[in-house]
Amino acid sequence: MKLHTVSHKSVDWMLLLTVLLSLALMAGNSIAEEAAVPALKPVADKNMPKPAHHEMSLEEMSKKLDNPLSDLWMVWMQNDNFHYNGDISSEDRTLNVTYFEPVISIPINDKWNLVNRPVLTRINADVPDININAIKDKLAGLPNGLALNGLSGSEIADKLLDNANWSNQSGWGDMIFLSMISPQNLPDFGNGKLAWGAGITTMWPTASEDLFGTGKYSAGPAGLAMYQGSKWKFGVLAQQWNSYGGDPDRSSVNSLNAQYFWFYQLPHLWQIGAAPSITADWNADSDNRWTIPLGIGVNKTFKVGPLPIRISVEVHKTIVQPDNYGQDWNFRVVLIPIIPNLVKMYEGKLNLPD
Repeated sequence: MKLHTVSHKSVDWMLLLTVLLSLALMAGNSIAEEAAVPALKPVADKNMPKPAHHEMSLEEMSKKLDNPLSDLWMVWMQNDNFHYNGDISSEDRTLNVTYFEPVISIPINDKWNLVNRPVLTRINADVPDININAIKDKLAGLPNGLALNGLSGSEIADKLLDNANWSNQSGWGDMIFLSMISPQNLPDFGNGKLAWGAGITTMWPTASEDLFGTGKYSAGPAGLAMYQGSKWKFGVLAQQWNSYGGDPDRSSVNSLNAQYFWFYQLPHLWQIGAAPSITADWNADSDNRWTIPLGIGVNKTFKVGPLPIRISVEVHKTIVQPDNYGQDWNFRVVLIPIIPNLVKMYEGKLNLPD
């Protein structure tokens, strides 16, 4: 399927980012107020020792931002501008996706955290003005050996797609909800620490258009492993989805997303690195199953007024992609403001820098 975004025609994703950034800045004011006012706590015996309050530095926050399962609360806002090509398209096309991902960590006890990450997606795309699935289903059903003008059914379908008129559409994609448990105290690993977590990932058919979603309820295992050293950080976050319900007329889901990441720490809270995603559609044939990109980028952690924030820019180039149609390269921008962790504040365990 070929999806193409014309950025000057579709600006609602930029409006969405503007609104989210405004909310984040308001959250920054809340951070400053919470840091200045003692956190609310249950009344304790005056003879009990007072809990130690640690004022977290920006450097410590930057280290926690490197760990997707840290106890920080943050709002992950990401925009991917994918460029696609393949056998069914005579020209490159693009797909623009904006992700809104609040990351909420809740302590289960003094040893474990439950990290929840809902993912909402807003999509802008050019789509062909034909019923893609209907054409492919009819033409793919041609008897073996039957061809029209020397073309098989799938080749005819590809030509129809290639010569179709395209129009711009916008909508919401399926929602993903990721929930994992992770240890609060990271074990030693070599010269650094090992961050890990395990849990479940679910996908819900919330797409506003059939084209932007699977139409299925899906779930599966999720896991993360990450090495965090003084300079190098690298790891992988893997999610597998299998459908178990939904529209019976839609294709089943059996897919993998493995986001690998690597970063090298530079002075003044700069980093180089990237976090591309390897994907696999296990239902596709071997020529159309894998998408494997490489990436490079930079990020910087700093403050805007009282608000700690990280901004990242990355470029990904795909080295393995589906033959029919797949991602060629991607330009990514990420904005991550830190917001108050209400649980930690209530317990009096988190003081943010002034």
